[in-house]
Amino acid sequence: MSYLMEQAGGQAFTGKQRALDLVPEKIHERFSVFLGSYDDIEEIKAVYAAANGENNA
Repeated sequence: MSYLMEQAGGQAFTGKQRALDLVPEKIHERFSVFLGSYDDIEEIKAVYAAANGENNA
């Protein structure tokens, strides 16, 4: 799903990193993922950055 979303111009984000950059450690490993338009995921990233005290300005 992450691959399809990115090919369509959207993003896939886990809350920490790009979903396609994850390397599974176990065969059936699971993780949460946000899938959406580029702008929607940028908003989610901004919320996560603010919650973690990061300044991306």
